[in-house]
Amino acid sequence: MRSNAPRIADIATLSARIVSVPGKQPGRTTVTRPGLDGRPIANVEVQVTPDLAELKERLRELRPDEPIVRARSSAGGALCR
Repeated sequence: MRSNAPRIADIATLSARIVSVPGKQPGRTTVTRPGLDGRPIANVEVQVTPDLAELKERLRELRPDEPIVRARSSAGGALCR
């Protein structure tokens, strides 16, 4: 397996049937699965986006007395107010 944009996501083969694709930064990449002869047999487009719910939870843990009015995706990351 390989990603055409390794700066966006890594590929980790966990077993013959399970692959993990952890995101590194927001963006899109295509994951290609080669056949036994090395030629591509499947392409899957993956979009990596910020996990805003996780971000809000972590911010609440760090600053429990400060309200988070809004958190949204922004170009290349997340914006919190």
